[in-house]
Amino acid sequence: FARTGEGSRGVSAFTVPNEIEGLSFGPPLSKMGLSAVPTTSAYWDCAPLDRSLRLGDEGPGLPIALGALDSGRMGIAAVATGLAQA
Repeated sequence: FARTGEGSRGVSAFTVPNEIEGLSFGPPLSKMGLSAVPTTSAYWDCAPLDRSLRLGDEGPGLPIALGALDSGRMGIAAVATGLAQA
């Protein structure tokens, strides 16, 4: 996701190959759960972000991100229940 305009319609979604020059990743974070899914920081050092990598139109990235959060809540609840039982 990247800001491409102003306000809530100013965020666009992108799919980015990890081979882009200037893009690097930090070490995996230590987590209590979801250990099979690595979480890292992405560092952009003048890495190009071309329009051809954009998913869909410019601007609807925020609803896409919020939709992903909505659909993930049941999975997170299941993980939290398993952690509590363990």
